[in-house]
Amino acid sequence: MSDMTDSRDAAADFLAERRLAFRLKPVHRKELFFGFFLRLVIGLFAVIVPSILLMIFGPLLDWQLTDTVLWIFGAYICLTVLIGEHIRSRIYERSVIILSAHATGQGIPAVPVPNGTGRERAPLSFIELLAKRCFDIAFAALALIILSAPLLIIAIIIKLDSPGPVLFRQRRGGFNGRSFQIYKFRTMRVMEDDGFVKRALELDARITRIGRYLRRTSVDELPQLLNVLTGDMSLVGPRPHALAHDDHYNNLIADYSLRHHVKPGLTGWAQINGFRGDTPTVDLMEKRVEYDRWYINNWSFWLDLRIVLRTFVSIFASRNAY
Repeated sequence: MSDMTDSRDAAADFLAERRLAFRLKPVHRKELFFGFFLRLVIGLFAVIVPSILLMIFGPLLDWQLTDTVLWIFGAYICLTVLIGEHIRSRIYERSVIILSAHATGQGIPAVPVPNGTGRERAPLSFIELLAKRCFDIAFAALALIILSAPLLIIAIIIKLDSPGPVLFRQRRGGFNGRSFQIYKFRTMRVMEDDGFVKRALELDARITRIGRYLRRTSVDELPQLLNVLTGDMSLVGPRPHALAHDDHYNNLIADYSLRHHVKPGLTGWAQINGFRGDTPTVDLMEKRVEYDRWYINNWSFWLDLRIVLRTFVSIFASRNAY
């Protein structure tokens, strides 16, 4: 126990020393370029996004830049730069630690992590939560606007293909264990939301003709953009499970409940690493939970962006969704 404490103290001293050096004077050209590049990306993001929104909503405003509109866009740019600068400093600081360690030949002290329950990462700070939420709202709102026509066409096809509602609703486990109602395009003839939830099989007779295509391409998940807007979900996070499945796996998998320490996501780290779709065995679910825990412990704004981009590729490469 004392060895673990000493190792943690050594790691804390090492990181504190590196952070102090970072605040006073960057010493590597790579560090200077990295900081400049991130500032450039943040500045472009702060200007381009409101410009796109102005192009979309401009006709509705008759292209009149009123004082209110200018104040809103100005506040958005300032907020984006503020959040981006905080994120930039976090990433920049880590790069300094790594580069300095390589330059001096020093290694970062190993910090043993005890087995069992417990989180390796502190909860997201207010700034991190704000950045994640702003990204969720901006992306979900823009996606719903762009996809409004295709979503309407899909809804009409579902209605014509088989009797029943367009949307499937089900209670799922969410942030801090609170349940919420999730939305999906209905892909089956028989819907279930009772104590026993039967998974869809590859040749399940309940799946409709249009439903099979929607499930294979994950288009049936798009209504969850509404869940993202309402705050029940995030764009990126562990996928939410039915309440019955949560109860089942919570008794079988250690630390399963850690998945609920962040908001569930429309996509996630596990999904882009091959765990999209059905996980029929406990062993597969354990591996999926391991990916979820890694995401929680290593969260960053850039990791979310990476997951979102890789999701589009994994949709067409996955063989588990049906």
